[in-house]
Amino acid sequence: MGLATVHRIAHDHRGHLLIESDGGARFDVLLPADAATAAPAQPAGAPAPALQHRPLGGRVLLVDDEESVLGFMRELLKSWGSDVVAVRQAPRHTKCWPPAT
Repeated sequence: MGLATVHRIAHDHRGHLLIESDGGARFDVLLPADAATAAPAQPAGAPAPALQHRPLGGRVLLVDDEESVLGFMRELLKSWGSDVVAVRQAPRHTKCWPPAT
């Protein structure tokens, strides 16, 4: 599974994902101790639960070479209130940022 998928599953069940990288990668998936406190599983393709926190705002440069991940994360960040610039390859020079629109 992709990291975006794991993130979505954890958050759909009122959990959280912690990632550490120090010469290697460590992923901790935190889920509620009591299954009764967890949100019911969402069917595939179901819309994300309603936003229950303050919108993020700001501009995000999202880079991923996998189109499905790029599309999913673009929509997720937009739903959180961010202005998203999504590209499949990082700019090679800082002079090309921001991209021409």
